[in-house]
This record gives sequence, structure tokens and C-alpha cells, in this order.
Amino acid sequence: MSTLARIWITGPVKRLAAWCAAARAGGWEPIAEPLVEIEPQPFAWPAGSMTFDWLCVTSANALPSLAPHLVRLGAARLAVVGEATESALRSLVGGLPLEFAVGPCRDTKHLFTLWTPLLGAAQRVLWPRSDLAIDVAVALRGLGHTVAAPIAYANHPRLELVPPECDAVFFASPSAVHAYAANRARPRTHLAFAIGSTTAEALAALRSDEAGRIDRIEVLDAPEPHALTARLGGA
Repeated sequence: MSTLARIWITGPVKRLAAWCAAARAGGWEPIAEPLVEIEPQPFAWPAGSMTFDWLCVTSANALPSLAPHLVRLGAARLAVVGEATESALRSLVGGLPLEFAVGPCRDTKHLFTLWTPLLGAAQRVLWPRSDLAIDVAVALRGLGHTVAAPIAYANHPRLELVPPECDAVFFASPSAVHAYAANRARPRTHLAFAIGSTTAEALAALRSDEAGRIDRIEVLDAPEPHALTARLGGA
């Protein structure tokens, strides 16, 4: 029987193997069990012949539904969150005249730090998103920009999932935090790792609303597996 500390890897759903390998490299035993299921949501091109100055991609989960529309983006500039998202998007883009102008960013806060100085007046932005996300659209509209925000994928919480016995939990998105909060078994953990600041904010809200569900929150320095390895090695 293993004597290693155990960490529940709840996502990202499509990169569980990489994050589990990162946990092992940090000296922990990973338990791969997603809290949500991801379902692509194909969407129609917004507003007929509308053109965009920017494409913003904050999750690789949006790419299957976005892929058919890439040829219609012309020479739009790209703002991207996450190294894995950028890598997957570059593979899809191929020889299209799209410019990778911002990113890969750690999270949406980092995105706006880098992006805001580059945005001109009244920009048109396409942001394919999850069914739960609104933050990018709200922020951009507040700055006077036009945003088309079609739902590109849906998050389905696994409410009946039996939480594994573990010493820590890794969360890769706010939707995973919400699924954890809504899980029928009402799991608790002493230590929660967040992939970035937005996920950490969701964890902090859960800790504030329900005492005892989350005791301590650690935020990775980057939204990539190597950052989890480094943090676990010092936890």
C-alpha cells in the first residue's frame, strides 16, 4: 500500500494524464476523477456577416466548436489564456493570417493586464465560452467594446460522484469548484490547489459560505503541470 500523500486531480478533463504525471513528479499519488463532464456546443457564426478585430480563447474546451469558424476570422488578432490552449489553437490555425498578439496568459486577470493597452476604441471581439462564464464579456463591454460570446461548451457537474479519500484536491476551473460544492457527499479538504486566480476566488467564496469545506488554498504560479509539481514538492 502506498504511503504517499494523495491528491485528487479533478481536471482539466482533457489533460488529466499530464496533471497526474505532474503530481507524481512532485512526490504525491494522484487520483484522476473529474468533477465535471465537458460537452461541446456547436454555435452559429454571430450576426451573419459580422467581422471581428479579436478572437479571445480562454479554454481549449472551446476549440472543437470554434474550429469550423476560424476561416471567417480573416486577420483577427488573438488573445489566449494557457500554454496548452495556445498550442492547440496554433495547430488548428495552420496557415491562416491570424496573429497571436496576447498570451499565453496565466488567467483572465493576467489576460486583461496585457490586453487592455493593446485594445483600440470600440473593438469587436469573438469570445467562444463555457455555459457558466461571463467575466470576459462583462469586462470588455464595460470598456465599450462589442462582444459576441457564443456558448462553445457546457459543463455538467457529476453530482453523484463518490469523492475519493485524499490529502488535497486540485481544481482547474471555477466550474469544478461549483461541482465540488454541489456534490451530494459534501466533500471537505484541508488543502486545495487552484490552477489560477479565478479558480482561487471560487474556492475562497466556498470557504466563506461553508466553513469547514476548504481550509487552505494554494494558487499555482502558472496554469501548467510543472507549476503543480513545484508546489507539491514544497507542500
